[in-house]
Amino acid sequence: MDHFEDRIVLAKKNPIHWIDDICHDKVTWSRKWDGAPSIFVGRDKQGIYVAKKGIFNKNPKLYYTDDDIRNDLGDSPLADKLFVVLLTLKDCDLEVDDLVQGDLLFTRGDITNTSTGRSQFQANTIVYQADGMLNSEWVGIVWHTRYIDAQAHYGHDIKSMVGENCHGLYHFNADNEIDPLDEDTKTLLSYMKKEYNRVKTDFSLNQMTVDLYIRYINSRIKEGTFSHDGNITGFANFVVDHMTRAVDSVKREETKEKRTELYSPVYDDLHKMVVVDKMHSILYKMKMVILKSLNKSSSIDTYLKTKTGLRPTSHEGYVAINAHGIDAVKIVDRQEFSFANFSPEVIKGWIKD
Repeated sequence: MDHFEDRIVLAKKNPIHWIDDICHDKVTWSRKWDGAPSIFVGRDKQGIYVAKKGIFNKNPKLYYTDDDIRNDLGDSPLADKLFVVLLTLKDCDLEVDDLVQGDLLFTRGDITNTSTGRSQFQANTIVYQADGMLNSEWVGIVWHTRYIDAQAHYGHDIKSMVGENCHGLYHFNADNEIDPLDEDTKTLLSYMKKEYNRVKTDFSLNQMTVDLYIRYINSRIKEGTFSHDGNITGFANFVVDHMTRAVDSVKREETKEKRTELYSPVYDDLHKMVVVDKMHSILYKMKMVILKSLNKSSSIDTYLKTKTGLRPTSHEGYVAINAHGIDAVKIVDRQEFSFANFSPEVIKGWIKD
């Protein structure tokens, strides 16, 4: 699943069509949750099983029993969590061949209570606070994906598939509590689309250029130097540095020359990248407008944990899902959330006090 603005180079189809679909309410929305790990739950003729992301590997590991989990993962915290999930979901309503995916938000022992009577939990980077006392629950999961013949389908009512017969399960769908975009936001997006169309240019890029541009954008975000107004000024130097490291890593002159030649198509593409970066920038700004509207409604508050206490933050982001439920793009404030993922100032869920 790509970031919306990165589709300008990653996809053959211009991503602006997503704005048309968004403004005409032709997409469904799913909120991204910062849970960990990602959990797969399914049923086959042997019964209910849980699995990790490697479920689609050539030799997938499916865990039907505690022994299956321990034999693979040993006596580890991850093994403990997977066992609690398996035990809690053993009586769920999934049918044979059903397979669903969600993010694990907490297991018993992860919940703390605030002075205002809210439940607080943190699986990864974001700290969540929810109404009610969740200490009595064994597992908290947010569902977001159903698989049919190994094809991901987004936006299904997975909570109903799993059912309410699982004692100790606090679960919900990732599309809960998301209001449609307001009309002012849609009007603004329409104006921004006109600006985008003024600069839009058809282009083709070498695959290496695409790969390096995406790496470059990610590096700017990690460093905290990404700008809404464009980032092209440093791209040529990034390419030179990348090529220099690649060439310096080998000793034979013949190999050095071959590595240098690999970058020739990238240099040929550099003149195109000014307008590409401009289009990328406008798409990013449009995404931020969308985020501002979507973030208005949520009963669950979000924070980042620092040495000086909790700092309010937005949700991780959202996913826009097309009408068929099989294509989706991420709508994420990468300067806020993605940067926080790499910041040493933000205390993550796996870092012990």
